[in-house]
Amino acid sequence: MKSFYSNNPMFFAHRGCLIKKPENTINSFLEAIKIGAEAIEVDIIKTKDNKIICSHDYYLDININKVGDISEMEYSYLKDGIKSRASTNNNDYFPQLENVIKNIPDEVKINIEIKTRKVIDILIVKELVSIIKRMNISHKVLVSSFNPLAIWYAKILDKNIRTGFLYDNPRFLFLKNIIHPDCIHPKQSLVTQNLVKHCKDRGLSVNVWTVNNKAAINWLIKQGVDGIITDNPKYFSKKN
Repeated sequence: MKSFYSNNPMFFAHRGCLIKKPENTINSFLEAIKIGAEAIEVDIIKTKDNKIICSHDYYLDININKVGDISEMEYSYLKDGIKSRASTNNNDYFPQLENVIKNIPDEVKINIEIKTRKVIDILIVKELVSIIKRMNISHKVLVSSFNPLAIWYAKILDKNIRTGFLYDNPRFLFLKNIIHPDCIHPKQSLVTQNLVKHCKDRGLSVNVWTVNNKAAINWLIKQGVDGIITDNPKYFSKKN
């Protein structure tokens, strides 16, 4: 896992550069990279016709003409309903993961977060692992999820894929002993000195979300965390 991190800590641009471009779009990711991001965080969902697209939410809101659940829509139907929001480029919304990967420089790492609503909803993992293998990007990818079964399944399909277990409740930390992720992704408020030491002693990397203020970032750096997921471009800029 050490080879994955070029800096300590590595800053992940959370869904791209949100202050300038719409989240989870190619333009947003490229803007973050232009500013200096060496890693990005991407959310993925599967459509009805098995397209893996970038979106944080399943349910569509007022920003597009179509209303409903993305997982119950075919990709072409979804794209037809998009209205322009902050960008004049309608096609920038809900990009397919493969197109995002094609547009991202090889040296930029990608934390791909699998979004699921049910613990057993893990079929997306098979498609994702297939994409990773086909595009030969396992060296630059970290697959993460709140769903422990998704992380477990990814490792079953390809033991070489780096995985990260997201959690926002300390009661769930024990699951690491069952699914054996490479990384732990705790919510910022859950991080303690003892937690970092506990993970380090067991060979687990620690990537913390979502941290946007200087005091918290400085404290996390002092604790020796490996990665920090942030919305603030100041921290993934080459100038800082």
